[in-house]
Amino acid sequence: MDRKMRQASLILVGVAAAMISVSSARATMRITGDRGGLLTAHSEQFEMARASGEPVIIEGACLSACTLAIGILPRVQVCATPNAVLRFHAAWR
Repeated sequence: MDRKMRQASLILVGVAAAMISVSSARATMRITGDRGGLLTAHSEQFEMARASGEPVIIEGACLSACTLAIGILPRVQVCATPNAVLRFHAAWR
């Protein structure tokens, strides 16, 4: 193997190693207009976010079942912006 081929191979190996060593960035869940819904669906969604460490930003309407986010997620994992609107209501069947 000549010198240029060796250098090219080393560069490719270096790039591949860098790509493998970079951890994947966590996604951020943004809540901008959630009208609520089934408690089970929302609790599962927030439990998965909690387990993954995914940050959750509330920057709009978070109504009814959506408000489970502030009870399920650790305080450091959830953020409400000044535009956040949280609406709670009494439980009903």
